[in-house]
Amino acid sequence: MIFNLFFLFSNSETTKYLIKDLFSVRQGKLVMQNDKNAIKDEEELPNKEGLETTAVLTLQSVNWELSTIKAESLFHISAPKTIPLPLSNNDFIINRVGQTRGCSLLQSDFDFKNNPVIPSHHFVVCSPRKIILDKLPFFHAVLEIYLNDLITKKNNSDNEKNQQDEKPKSNYVTVKEIENIEVEIPSDNFDMITSEFNEYYNNYAASYKNFMISKEVLNNHKLELAKFLKKENDWNQK
Repeated sequence: MIFNLFFLFSNSETTKYLIKDLFSVRQGKLVMQNDKNAIKDEEELPNKEGLETTAVLTLQSVNWELSTIKAESLFHISAPKTIPLPLSNNDFIINRVGQTRGCSLLQSDFDFKNNPVIPSHHFVVCSPRKIILDKLPFFHAVLEIYLNDLITKKNNSDNEKNQQDEKPKSNYVTVKEIENIEVEIPSDNFDMITSEFNEYYNNYAASYKNFMISKEVLNNHKLELAKFLKKENDWNQK
């Protein structure tokens, strides 16, 4: 099956697109830790009457390995007058500073619909356009492949420049760089190619969901075990 997929790619006519043709690309909101609107005390968090807050995604809020959002690490600010477009499970986020990497939110178990989250300025967000909504897993994979290629080329180029300068420069990616990534999509047998890819993805998604459920069950048992052991320890010390 995998061989067939690669064979179809290698023998197919292709159509070239820019990422901005497939995704709307934007940078997140500038939010500083010393933001005058930042809510630092958990006791200030709602639900207090008259206090509206907005959750902000920071680098510490993402579990990159599991492609999930850590709700406890979200940064909260008092809601601005104009709230930027919040994230959704259809988005692909890119850490634009430090170790640049991408993360598809398709499998995130975070409830974005009922708990709006806006991305901080550390992220570039790629939101799919209507033309690819029915084939999102495939196009997220395409974006990730070409993003990794861009990162490799950019890091190599920046490293060469840094070697010539006494002071190292910070590596980061821009919205323009992401928008102008050129990708080649197979035009022949396209439906067959995406269908086969989505079959692999759906198998992965089902396994991932079962893994996350099992992980939650295990963590709950660990919590119960911790309570039991602590209780036993307290009893033994009496």
